[in-house]
Amino acid sequence: MATEQGSKAVDQARASAPSRESLQGMSRSFAESAQSAAQIAAANAELLSGVDQAAQAMTSIREAGHQNVEGMREMENAAQSLKDMGQRIADLVGRYALKGDEERDG
Repeated sequence: MATEQGSKAVDQARASAPSRESLQGMSRSFAESAQSAAQIAAANAELLSGVDQAAQAMTSIREAGHQNVEGMREMENAAQSLKDMGQRIADLVGRYALKGDEERDG
């Protein structure tokens, strides 16, 4: 009877060994999955940071574009003012040149 019980215990131990190995394999698999999930989360965080930086860069580019447009308007106004001043100077020079010519001729 003791031999029978011993044999049954050995058989049960042998039968439970594959289950134990299976559980250990599942445990390793879960650990690897958790590690992969952590790596994916880290990669997503880096990606989000990169997207945020790209959005900030686009905002800076847009602001620079607006500043360039404003600068061009200011240059256009300055050029028009210079043109107007040049015309006034030409008119004044024309008046004095005419008066000088009349005095010499006269």
